[in-house]
Formats: sequence, structure tokens, C-alpha cells
Amino acid sequence: GKPPKKNDLGFYTVGKYQIKVEVLGSGGMSPDDAMMQKHGMDSDMKHGDAMTKDASKSHQMSGHMAHDNHQNMSEKMPENNTDMNKGTALMSGENRLQVTVLDMDENPVNNAEVRVAAQLETDQGEHDSAMMQNEPMSGEDAMMDPSKHGDAMMQQDAMAHDHSAMAKKDIAQDGMMADSQPTKRNTEVMLFEPAGDGVYRGTLMLPTDGDYVLAVDVSTEENGHGDLVLAFTTGEYGLRSASATPEGIAYYTCAMHGSVREAWPGQCPICSMNLVPVTNEQVASGEVTVDARRRQLIGVETGKATVRDLSKTIRAVGQVDYDERKISNVTLKFDAWIGDLKADFVGTKVERGQTLFTVYSPELLSAQQEYLETRQRLASRGPDDSLVQAARRRLMLWDISAGQVRALERRGKALEYLPIAAPKSGTVVEKMIVEGSHMKTGDMLLRIADLSTVWVDAEVYEADLPLITEGMQAVVTLPYLAESRYEAKVDYIYPYLNPNTRTARIRLVLENPDGALKPDMYAEVNLQADLGRRLVVPEDAVLVSGESRVVFKDLGEGGRLKPVRVKTGQRVDGFIEITEGLSAGDSIITSGNFLIAAEAKLKTGIEQW
Repeated sequence: GKPPKKNDLGFYTVGKYQIKVEVLGSGGMSPDDAMMQKHGMDSDMKHGDAMTKDASKSHQMSGHMAHDNHQNMSEKMPENNTDMNKGTALMSGENRLQVTVLDMDENPVNNAEVRVAAQLETDQGEHDSAMMQNEPMSGEDAMMDPSKHGDAMMQQDAMAHDHSAMAKKDIAQDGMMADSQPTKRNTEVMLFEPAGDGVYRGTLMLPTDGDYVLAVDVSTEENGHGDLVLAFTTGEYGLRSASATPEGIAYYTCAMHGSVREAWPGQCPICSMNLVPVTNEQVASGEVTVDARRRQLIGVETGKATVRDLSKTIRAVGQVDYDERKISNVTLKFDAWIGDLKADFVGTKVERGQTLFTVYSPELLSAQQEYLETRQRLASRGPDDSLVQAARRRLMLWDISAGQVRALERRGKALEYLPIAAPKSGTVVEKMIVEGSHMKTGDMLLRIADLSTVWVDAEVYEADLPLITEGMQAVVTLPYLAESRYEAKVDYIYPYLNPNTRTARIRLVLENPDGALKPDMYAEVNLQADLGRRLVVPEDAVLVSGESRVVFKDLGEGGRLKPVRVKTGQRVDGFIEITEGLSAGDSIITSGNFLIAAEAKLKTGIEQW
């Protein structure tokens, strides 16, 4: 990384953070000093002493502690170390540190994960490192490239523990280790605890005196990682700038695993591929750049978002059915036996008033005789006598027609088998009787349907239902008769859905004078829905990403492409309607956008991915 910039208040700009590191108390403290330090820090936490709100108080505390500790520390430090008069210095042993974290708007950052570790950079530490890694490393190289520390210190801490014993043994054999100088190269990785708004505190144990680099790692879900590396020498006041998260780099990620986000270059922990940088500019704009050569290699094609008249064809499968308004059932209102059956098979065409069959009924025979006797007995009173009228009405309530009553009067004798006439013209489609069968009151004997008009009941998808209205023109064809074509209109839309198929039922009425359309035939129904003028793009231009729909806009300058979230509507003949996100004339990618999407997922953090 680059050397971080430090402002007048002591904050370093690191990635998307401003970070300040302060020493509250150093190693070698007397019990009284430790109690004073603890009391001071507890008091600060109790009263919410956040450095972001009162930086001067923190400086006063640090200076006060430095003054109290100066006498103890001076016994261990050279007399000419004037840096000790400037404040509290880091020493071997326990050191109390405070890290203050602000965002770029100087607001405190809470709920961050703050980790701190130190690495010894003395000759002794270099010897330990070389033994642990089986390679030489000079102190000059380490200090010249402090960016090699940071996360590596965090990740290699455990390895240093494993090799500690072996390192001690080898150094002792060479006569290079003294009892007062431990061989541990890295300190423990310490997780600092919150101590106020944007303030985090913790204790760091330094194993020995020497030159160190101090790695501070800050991480939040919103702003990612920020890594600050500082340098210091025990006994000397102040932390020197070393490196920070590179300027302009938001994070490093894996080309195959976009969920991996690291603050430093390295390898993917999943597939071991080298991590690639993602800049803040890419994250902010969501743009990617694909030059002309790469466009040609991956077959990129462009098009325009256009406004055009849309007419959607809705295809449905239907079935021919009877016109329920033209169906008649033949029944009797008295018990009877069937005599001569004229309509003796299904499919018989009958006309209104035509005799279907004859019936014998003792009740009907008795009623006829009663009417004739009443009429003869009361003939002097005329045909309008009330008793005569009541006897006639009884016959007619049994569905005996007026013509049959007049024929009875002319004949003067009751019929044993009375003819039953067809109520309507049509075709016999159901028959439940044979000659001589006995039928009870209300039993259905025949069903007659008028097939001069038929219905076509069609099933349309739920998504197409809003486009269908009553009166809409439709064309009905029969799949086995290529030349068949019937013009129709939507007569009715049923007010319910089929719960199994999630389809809606519509009804069309067709004229069928020649009887070519027969009930239970399959039919194909095409309806044309006029959608008007809509903004559309080719279907291939729209990428589906979960619940999002994304289109790549071609910005033209230097091959820049920008993924844009859009809202889509109807799909018509290879085009898809755009209701939000694009404007007419926008240049878009229509082919090869799958590979572009892979790069956009890698290099941007836009919401739609």
C-alpha cells in the first residue's frame, strides 16, 4: 500500500475509514500506575469519553499517564531519550491502546471488528522469521515493504506459535538467544472492545524491546476492510506511518468467488486464484470496461431501446361444448309406461311439436275420462263453466297441450297411450328410455340440444387474463382441419380460476349451421391484444438475477458499460417491455452479456447483484 495521510487531529485515511491509534499506557508500570490507568479508563468509559467527541481529553489523559509513568520507565531507558518527554511510549510487556474509527464524513463507526497485532523487526526477529519460513529476510527489506505485514501478521500468528519451540532450540544451539529475549516474532492478534462512539480499546503484549510494525485491521459489512500499518520502536514516543489500504482500492476479490473480499492482495481461500483489485470508482459507478478486442472475442452485439406498437397474440386451447341456453330435458309429471318410442337413438334430429314417444298412465287415463264426463254433464252451462275449466286445467298442468285437449273433445274418448311432443327443435343427445320401460315422476327421459350454435370454452394463462376483455375478437381453428377458420368474440370470462392449472376460462359463441363443430372437439383459439406504444428491448438483452432484471447500457466512451436494474412488462415476439430503468434511444448490449455480467459481479458491488 501507500503511506497513509495523517490530518491535524492525528487520523489516517484508510480505505473508507479515518483511523487514529493512541497509546494509553505502556509496559513496566508500577501497581499504583496500573490502578490509576485502570481508574482513568473506566471513568472514560462510564462517561462516554469517545475520542471523536473530545479529542483534547484523551491527549490530557495520555500526557498525565506519561508523566506518572516517566519515573518508573526512566529506570529502564537511557537518560538521553528525550522522546519520552513527549508522551507515553510503547514498552515491552502490556500496553494499553485505543483505536478511534470514523467514516469519511467524520461520523463515529460503531459495531466494527477491530484487530491489532505487532511484529518484531529486530535482527532477532528476522532470524526467527527466516527459520520459520526457511528463507533469509533482511530487516531493511521488511521495513522497506511494510505492506507484507498487515493481514499476513493476522494469518501467520498461529504458525509462529507452532514453530516457537523449534526456533528457541536452534537459536540456543547457535549461542544467539539470551534468557531476556524471547524468540516470538508476532504478538497475539487482539480483538479490541468498544469503549464509546467509534472508540475501541485493548491490551497488546510486546514480548521484548525492539523495532516493531503495528497492524490495525478495521472491518464492517458496509465499508469492508481497512488496514493500517504503523511502525514504532519501544521506548520512543510516537507511531510512524508505514502503509495503509491502497488509495482507490475498495477491496480485493476472487474472479470465481465474488463473496471473497480482502483488504490486501493474495490468494482466494477457496480456489487459491490470485485476488484482483476492485476500485472505489468501480464500486461507486457500477461500470465495467470492455475494449473493442475483448468485445469481438466474446461476441458482443449492441442495439437500441425503442418505442413501438405492440400487439400480443394470446394462444389458448379450447373445447367445443353445447350451447347451454339451447338444451331441453324431456320429463313427465306422472308415473307412466313408455309405449311407441319414435326418437329411438341418440343423434335423432327432431322438430318442435314432433312426437317423441307415447305413454300409458292410469292417472292420466282417469283424468281424461273425468274431463269428458264433466263436460257432458255440464254441457248446458257452456264450456266456460268453472268445473269444466278446472278439469281442463288439470290435464294441461300435466303438460297435455291445448291441441291434445281439443282432439280429446272431438274424439269423445280417452286415449290409453298419449303422445308426448318435442318441446324444441334439435338433436337427441341423451336417451334414458326404451319401449315398455316404466318411468317415475321427474325422471329425465331424453335430452335435446340445438347445435345450430355451439360454445368454445378455452383456458388462458393467469398472466394473460388482464389483456382479455369481453367482446374481443378471436379466431378459432381446428388442428386437424387446416382450412377451418371461425371468427368469434369473447362472450364471457368466468369469474374463477382452475386451482390445479392456474388458468382462467373464457367462452366464445360460434355459429354452426352445417354441424361441422361437434361437442367435445378440440380447438385452438388465437386472440389479439393491442398493447399500444411501449418501450421495448430484445429479450436477450435482459439478464435475470434472482428477482432483479439487469440490462447493460453501452456508454460508448472507452468501452464503458454500466449495468442497470430495470422493470419489465409484457414479452412480445422476441421483445420485452421496459417499464422503468431505460429511455428510448439508449444503447444496450444484446449479445454476449453473460460474460460481461460475470465481470460486473466481480468488479462492482451494485445492489442488483
